[in-house]
Amino acid sequence: MIIGFLGKGGSGKTTLATLTTKYLLEQEKQVLAIDADHNMDYSFNLGATKDINYSGTSMSHIRDHVGYPTETKKHYREIFLLGPQRRFHVFPNDDYTDTYALKNGNLQTIVAGPHTEEIWEGDKCSHSLFTSLKIYLPYLDLKNDQYVVIDEKAGMDPVGTIVPAGFDVAVISSEPTVHSTKTANQIANGLEKYGTPYVFAGNKVKDEADVEFLKNNLYREPVAYFTFENSKTTPYNRELTKDESENLKKLIESCNKLKKDSAHREIRVTNFWSKNQL
Repeated sequence: MIIGFLGKGGSGKTTLATLTTKYLLEQEKQVLAIDADHNMDYSFNLGATKDINYSGTSMSHIRDHVGYPTETKKHYREIFLLGPQRRFHVFPNDDYTDTYALKNGNLQTIVAGPHTEEIWEGDKCSHSLFTSLKIYLPYLDLKNDQYVVIDEKAGMDPVGTIVPAGFDVAVISSEPTVHSTKTANQIANGLEKYGTPYVFAGNKVKDEADVEFLKNNLYREPVAYFTFENSKTTPYNRELTKDESENLKKLIESCNKLKKDSAHREIRVTNFWSKNQL
């Protein structure tokens, strides 16, 4: 299953992505962690801080892999309408994944990376770092007990990139504040454009009043609530609390049910591009 974490800046999406990764590894699952945020806090939490071959400049490689090199001038919509000549897989990796994944036992980490000179001084925008995910996620074949956890950029920004159309399920993190719930609901509206199923997760919850605020201000009741954590250590470097483990179990179970009851991500993305042909 591919789980993508979204939410307003400061809502704790990176922390929840990190805790989810830790929980899945403790359950002896194989996890591919994808850091799709310019800040790269998720990969930092997982210990991926050096010797990184960033995937943000990998579009030529990924197009070669699926059989539509850059010189063919095929747009993403055409690639999906025609179908890939080769797909992707992990544990063991295909050649594309193997090039960009940092390996550490049952954990592999792919990092899109920081802004490039083409972004600073050229004609590309920062979204170009994540374009490869539009192709990679829908065509990634996963076996039982294999998960992909993605930490996205803050707010509505990632929803407009089409990348979340390739999630099996999105987890929208929200604090018990007006602006955080407002943004969470905006994200939910955006995901419905692609048909991407989603759940809400309440974060930084201190008391029952916070729980009631989230229930009353989000479109749906959160499937799990995480208490306020002000640790200066990364969440990956400490033990999960009992409450965290119980809530993470609820989160994964809810995501699995949504995935089972929803169309496959490849079908959703292909349908999206079919409706948006030039």
